[in-house]
Amino acid sequence: MSTTIEFDLKDVLAKLDQKLDTLTKDFADLKTTVAQDVADLKTTVAKDVGDLKTEVRVLQERVNAGQAAIEKRLDSQAFWLRGVGVGIVLSLLGVGFKVFGIGIH
Repeated sequence: MSTTIEFDLKDVLAKLDQKLDTLTKDFADLKTTVAQDVADLKTTVAKDVGDLKTEVRVLQERVNAGQAAIEKRLDSQAFWLRGVGVGIVLSLLGVGFKVFGIGIH
């Protein structure tokens, strides 16, 4: 008992050719989709890098402005402290001269 199955080779090759055409089209569509996704990703990354550079520049400007304000405040305080220090020393000298009786009459 044997079963014989007959296929026409032309039909089999036609089906294979049709499936290969479908696969080729699917791969072409996939390639196009991937290329578009990569292009979109490049654009997004470039925009994000540009935004980050801008933010870094703004933060650097703020840091520089804060540093300048602190330096100005310290310079001002140093000036006043020198003035107060000189005033205290002169007052002590004046008191010392008065106590010891040294002075111009």
